[in-house]
Amino acid sequence: KTWTNRGLKNVLVRLSALTDHDFRAKADEMGPFELKEVARKLNQVIDSTHDSIQTVTRNCETLYQTAEISHDAAEQTNEGLTTQNEALASMVTTITQLEASIREIATITNASSEDSLLATRHTEKGVQVVEQNRKRLESLESSLDMNEQSMLELDQRVKQIREMVDMISGIAESTNLLALNAAIEAARAGE
Repeated sequence: KTWTNRGLKNVLVRLSALTDHDFRAKADEMGPFELKEVARKLNQVIDSTHDSIQTVTRNCETLYQTAEISHDAAEQTNEGLTTQNEALASMVTTITQLEASIREIATITNASSEDSLLATRHTEKGVQVVEQNRKRLESLESSLDMNEQSMLELDQRVKQIREMVDMISGIAESTNLLALNAAIEAARAGE
C-alpha cells in the first residue's frame, strides 16, 4: 500500500506541476504496474504538451514578426504616398498656372496676322495637351489615394492576425488542460 501511495503521490506531484506550466521534470515510473503505466502516459502527455506549446510559440513569434514587418512596410508606403500626393498637388497648381498663361498668350496672338492664327492653333493644342496631362495627374492622385486606403486595410488585417494568434494560443492551452484532465481520470481509473 505504501508503494502504491508513493506512486500515486509521484503522479499527483507532476500533475500539480503541470497546472503551473512546469514541463521540466517527468513522473517517476514507480509503484504497481497500473501506476507505472499512468506515469508513463503522463510523461507522454508532458512531452506532447511541451512540444505543442513550443510549436505554437514559434508560430506565434513568426506571425508576430511578419505582422510587424507588414505594419512597418504599410507605414513607409503611407508616408511615400503622402509625399507623392503633395508633389502631385503642386504639379496640378503649376499646370493650372501654365494653362492660364497659354490662354492669355492665345488671346494676345489672335489679334495678329495669319502667322498669329497658326500660333493660336498650336497654342490651343498646347492647352489641350496640358489639360490632358492635368487630368492624368488627377487620376494618378486618385489611384494613390486608393493605394493609401488599401494599406490602411492591410494594417487592419495585420491586427486581426495578431488577435487570431492570441486566440490560437488560448486554444492550445485549453487543449493541454483537457489532456491533463484525461491523464488524471486515467490515474483515478487505475486506482
